[in-house]
Amino acid sequence: MNKFEIFLKNNFPKILKFEIFIFLTLLYHLDEKSHQYFNNVDVPLNFNGIFAITMTIFFALYFFIVIVFPFILLVKLILIWKFKMINKRNILLLFIISLLYIVTIISLFSLYAMKQNLNISSKKQALEGF
Repeated sequence: MNKFEIFLKNNFPKILKFEIFIFLTLLYHLDEKSHQYFNNVDVPLNFNGIFAITMTIFFALYFFIVIVFPFILLVKLILIWKFKMINKRNILLLFIISLLYIVTIISLFSLYAMKQNLNISSKKQALEGF
């Protein structure tokens, strides 16, 4: 087995968890009806409410990982580059992994921004009603 197969064998569950999180985040981004229930205490027991609760829990679990992990990845890349342990074949793999983490960070913070945007727009509508 080569190094990539060993890496996949050892880290496949971690990679799969991140991929599921990215997929669910993209689905949540497209399902605009459930945005109003994200990070709320009072959630109805329908599909949108349960989906929003699930995304809130994932948000809480992955928030720390997504904040800390890119810095660790950056340090690893700098050390790999410094000690010249990288070959041309692994550059593409590192680039793809870096893109996945950037997409994860963008997805995570877009979830946080959606709730704030909904609060601002609801306050504007309430003020226009007066």
